[in-house]
Amino acid sequence: MGRLHALTMDGPWAWSIFHLERDVENRTWAPPQWLIGQWLAIHAGPADGWSRETWMRVVAHAPRMRDAPSQARDAFLQDRLSPSGKRDRDRYASNIIGVVRITGIRRPLAVKRFLKGWWDTARFGLELSDAVEFRQGVPSKGTQSPLLWLVRGQVLEAVREEYRHAVSTRREPRAGET
Repeated sequence: MGRLHALTMDGPWAWSIFHLERDVENRTWAPPQWLIGQWLAIHAGPADGWSRETWMRVVAHAPRMRDAPSQARDAFLQDRLSPSGKRDRDRYASNIIGVVRITGIRRPLAVKRFLKGWWDTARFGLELSDAVEFRQGVPSKGTQSPLLWLVRGQVLEAVREEYRHAVSTRREPRAGET
């Protein structure tokens, strides 16, 4: 992992990449083509982005939550807003929490709709794969800008160390596990 760019997003959206199999990140701007095939650090923004409203939007877009009974969606929201969910917020907020590989860029379509997943067809979609969540976040202020930013110095070294640890301890699921 050489040069590494990052993207800051509200915490629930960052969390969903690693826990709800989110495979597209929507953006209003055209991502550069050179990003395809590169690793991208995922930075969860500050704690004020972890609101009930943001979690409700995540649930509305998550395919497995969108199709779940309302009791399951309500239980999920209650859990995310409970003390254990707030511990996740405290662990993730203002941290680089993992990396993903960018495998493609989707172009906006004329008609806005969600196609069986996370892509808002009125926006550019970064296709995400190979998500690697870190055991602990790497503290970083990130940026308020919705654009990519370059990870540098001690933060980059800490990200590399977390990546090495996560990959060396990763276990492939056994048959029947999901």
